[in-house]
Amino acid sequence: MGAFGFVIKVAVLTIAIVWVSQMTVGERTVEDHFKGFVHDSSVTAPLHKVAEGARKISQDGIQKFREFVGTEKSAKGEKASESETTRKASTFRWQGQN
Repeated sequence: MGAFGFVIKVAVLTIAIVWVSQMTVGERTVEDHFKGFVHDSSVTAPLHKVAEGARKISQDGIQKFREFVGTEKSAKGEKASESETTRKASTFRWQGQN
């Protein structure tokens, strides 16, 4: 019964937070005031730098992975995956392979 009570408390708290965030203060909602604070605050500036770095790393990683797999060509116009040409040029053969 304790888990059910916890779920009810969380649901009621969520509804209350959503309801309060939709109240208008001045010409903007409480939600808009909070988003403006989070976006423009000097307290959250380091978090924005970390988030921007993580976004850049993930985009670069996806791009490099696509180039490695060969689904995209590199910026120089060369074939992105060198493993295919390495396999063709290799003299190694498994037993029974022609």
